[in-house]
Amino acid sequence: MNEIFISYSRFDRAFTERLAAALEQKGFSVWWDKKIIGGERFDNVITQALQEAKCIIVIWSKKSVGSEWVLGEAEVAKNSGRVIPILIDAVDAPIEFRRIQQINLGNWDGCDDMAEFVYLVESINNMLKKKVATTNVSQSEETHELLSGISKKMLKIKPVYLSVSNRLKRMAREGSTIEDSDILVIIRRFLSEDVTAEEFMEMWDVVVSQKVAVAVEPKYDIIAQRLKHGDIIPFFGPESHHVMGFPIPSSEELVQTLSQDAQYDDFQGSLSMISQYYQMTELGRNTLVRKVKEIVEPLSTVPLANPLYKLIVSLHNPLLVLNASYDTLLEGLFMNAGKKFVTISHLKIDGDIGKVVIDYSDNGKSRIILSSEEVSACNFLENGYTVIYKICGCLNDYGYNDDSLLISEVDYFHFARRIENAIPSYISRHFSRQSLLFLGSNLIDWQLRMIISTLLEKNSNQRERSYVIDESVTKYEKEFWKYHTIDLFNMKLSTFIEELVLHI
Repeated sequence: MNEIFISYSRFDRAFTERLAAALEQKGFSVWWDKKIIGGERFDNVITQALQEAKCIIVIWSKKSVGSEWVLGEAEVAKNSGRVIPILIDAVDAPIEFRRIQQINLGNWDGCDDMAEFVYLVESINNMLKKKVATTNVSQSEETHELLSGISKKMLKIKPVYLSVSNRLKRMAREGSTIEDSDILVIIRRFLSEDVTAEEFMEMWDVVVSQKVAVAVEPKYDIIAQRLKHGDIIPFFGPESHHVMGFPIPSSEELVQTLSQDAQYDDFQGSLSMISQYYQMTELGRNTLVRKVKEIVEPLSTVPLANPLYKLIVSLHNPLLVLNASYDTLLEGLFMNAGKKFVTISHLKIDGDIGKVVIDYSDNGKSRIILSSEEVSACNFLENGYTVIYKICGCLNDYGYNDDSLLISEVDYFHFARRIENAIPSYISRHFSRQSLLFLGSNLIDWQLRMIISTLLEKNSNQRERSYVIDESVTKYEKEFWKYHTIDLFNMKLSTFIEELVLHI
């Protein structure tokens, strides 16, 4: 394996040979295409040498700036952070390379004490040291470094941040594949400020859209009719607002705020983990709930015209809606529209999932606590109430010793133990005759996977198709939905809603 690869135009062969000899005199192992052995495939050997080199010198000259071979090799070098460009003619390097400092060897006479050549040798040594250090860092550690860097630029790339973060988390857990190579390249380019936030987001959309093809175009007319008649149960995941571009904090942003408030600066984990940290330390559960309220409640009172929620509120027939977010924006829109609804959330008693709290939108009806079995006698839908099942709880103050939030690891452990009986039979009964429409539901966190898997198990006898809308689906998620025979549409949620509204 050679340390240095030299990319050049054949018209500059004499200079290249002289440079390679001088660098070898300095103790470097150098590869250039003169070293190709007869009988070897030219392109295969060059590609292998390019991949293996720790430093790539690109020689810019009047001829090489127009060479497709040199441009291609230079692009690989730049994207991987291994490029050292040198100038031998009075020319401008291609525009995308002009931000990188270049070494002018146009007047180099072959002497190894010339200042510019000395600087070249120092640059090579610095790069080789950097690459040796980098190879000692595990792939997982590198991915976590990229994740940390991306989180610091969250606000600059908010429309795609969740997608980028989820992809990096998957790589940290499962390792990166060949399919991830393009993604890692554009992330590194963005973090090194080689591309702007706007360029990065555009590149991200292109790369991700190429990774997973849309299998089928949604049949909007059919989905719209089924939704209008209550034959589909919408499931709003924790990220449904965020992927629509509305300023409700994502799980990642909640984690970031909670970890900062807890002075846990190097925290790299999920919302349930940081919530559990609060409960295990002197911060406590009450502080956790108060902090979440401080983050979410002010935004829940803002009259956001989320097209997703507006669509649901506009439907004439009462619906069963599953909502895994903590905010009350959907309830607010129903109230403003003067439509009847009830919310159902779990009340934890003595640290376990016990009964459910029924909260009526009608002022004349008080809040009541029922067992899961007792809910069946209420016939909410039959009496014209839309049912909003807050499966992860909500931030209402019920006046008891505990709250209704499913947020920490212990909360989910208790819920998992009782999940078969925790979901009211009145709700689960509808799964046998209605389909599910998953919106804003990525499967990164095991808690959401557990809940969705349970819902799909109860829905397994349903013959009609269920759907999921996911712009940035991972390989695991693709196989998960396929296994459960869910139709996956790899597209932006906002695009799906815009088209669906036209058919309602």
